[in-house]
Amino acid sequence: MNAPRTGETATPWRPDASMNRQFLLGDDGRPPLRIGIVCHHGTIPRFALQIVEDIHACGFARLHCVIDWQGSETQAAPSRRRFDTLLYRLYQRLLEPLCKRKADDPLEPTPLPPPGGDCLFPGPVFRLDRRGGPIFDAMIERIACMELDLIINLIAPELDAALARVARHGAWCYRLNGQPPAAAGGDLVRKTLEDRANTAHIALLRFHAKAGHADILRQAWFATSPGLSAIETRFAPCFGSSWFVLEKLAELRRTGELTVEGRMALHEAHLGAPDNRQMIAFITRRLRGITRRAPSLLRGARVVVDWKIAIRHAPVPLPEENETLAIADFRWLPNPPGRFRADPFLLRHEGRIWLFFEEYDRQRGKGHIACAEVKPDGRLGEVFIALEKPWHLSYPQVFAHDGELYMVPESVEHQTVDLYRARRFPHDWVHEKQLLDVAVVDATLQCHNGRWWMFASPMAVPGHAPITCLWTADSLTGDWRLAPAHTVCSDVHHARSAGALFTHGKRRYRISQDCSTRYGAALWFNLIEQWDEHAYRETPEVRINGGGIAALTGIHSYNRAGDIEVIDGRFEVVLGRNGTPLREQFPAALD
Repeated sequence: MNAPRTGETATPWRPDASMNRQFLLGDDGRPPLRIGIVCHHGTIPRFALQIVEDIHACGFARLHCVIDWQGSETQAAPSRRRFDTLLYRLYQRLLEPLCKRKADDPLEPTPLPPPGGDCLFPGPVFRLDRRGGPIFDAMIERIACMELDLIINLIAPELDAALARVARHGAWCYRLNGQPPAAAGGDLVRKTLEDRANTAHIALLRFHAKAGHADILRQAWFATSPGLSAIETRFAPCFGSSWFVLEKLAELRRTGELTVEGRMALHEAHLGAPDNRQMIAFITRRLRGITRRAPSLLRGARVVVDWKIAIRHAPVPLPEENETLAIADFRWLPNPPGRFRADPFLLRHEGRIWLFFEEYDRQRGKGHIACAEVKPDGRLGEVFIALEKPWHLSYPQVFAHDGELYMVPESVEHQTVDLYRARRFPHDWVHEKQLLDVAVVDATLQCHNGRWWMFASPMAVPGHAPITCLWTADSLTGDWRLAPAHTVCSDVHHARSAGALFTHGKRRYRISQDCSTRYGAALWFNLIEQWDEHAYRETPEVRINGGGIAALTGIHSYNRAGDIEVIDGRFEVVLGRNGTPLREQFPAALD
């Protein structure tokens, strides 16, 4: 699991761009793709700056012109009488500006450099001041003469139809829950209040000259912020999808075609901003929560999340049993003071079963990899550190291959995926090779059909990894590259991996975690139906959320070796002033 965030920086925030580098194909000798971009009075949204820099760096595409829209910015259309949304509008005016201290607004206007010299925009600037009329039509014709391959329009949706006619591959734009991102704020917040498990759908579209629909080139579902801030709600989906444009440009360059994931109607009815009734209900829930915590807070107590590992002997795998009975059969292992343990993996070696896991030190704010032998009665032997680095480590997948034992721990903080080999098992590991230089979480390797494969989730925005991609290599230590069909899942409900692939009989499962309501809320067992270099397809089949144990608020790992199964669970602990637990809610089966 990821190390908790320790603070915010005062400098303008930028998403991690290591995934973007996977699509920098370089100059192949062919003329570059010709791209135009729409700005508004010389500015683009902050999240689009990464898109511009990617195009400038990729080597196979060039920005050939700027279309400067002089009209008004896109705003959310009012959907009800102004009095009905009075409380939300008061919140926007008085409190929403404070959110910028916590999260940079991805839609904040960011200046473009002026044309000429060594800047990003060497081409002409076309200024459009209104739709329709002879002057507007003449300017559109001048843009058509640029012979553009596509136009990126993140500013003015009213221009999409006109611009789509003058670019070979249409006008590309983003939609957040079916609306332009600048118009989706109140709608996103209202959906969050109506459905606490709500996710935000963001899509990169290709607009056609024919109005009414657009092709979905790339899409994902992100978890939303459970509050009233439109800035915080759109923060992750906007910044976290900024690499979509470069990904699709690379596909267009490589294959000459664009894969379409579906179609989106562009004239859907929208919910609008939260009404006063919803605002009052939200404020009431928050006040009740504060009231419940007040006695503990007055005593100087604080609530922290604690993860624990559980183990059981089970001839029948967890997804094929009754969930309530199966979860109750696990024995929860105690944590040492000041630490928690999570991400358990099992390895059978020379007739013994070993448990590897993340051990997080609260005082140091960092995790390392620990291990212990699993005794025949299910208890652990001596626990010792197997691998420690200056950066945070977690999710230690361990496996055997060609007579050697290997480990691939998560090191997203270091922005790498590294392979370690056991020099003296189980406590001495040597670095064998860096497999990727990408900030991904929960990298899970598997040999399949004579090739090696890696399931991993890029984390451009801290705490958000709703997309799992597939890399492949000829050998374990070979050159890893994105598979041609590299998208495994783009939905926060069941994208992020939660353990090694699991085979039972003729059925193979990819295990994932549901992060829609909170990090690691539940497990999913996804049945793999097709898997080769040209296609990957899976179906979510079984969901496990820890039913039957009231104190258990999440499960986010599962692994099995022989008849031994391990999971981890999320609990809340109330700590006093001296850091000792005042109240713990753990299952009665805890040792």
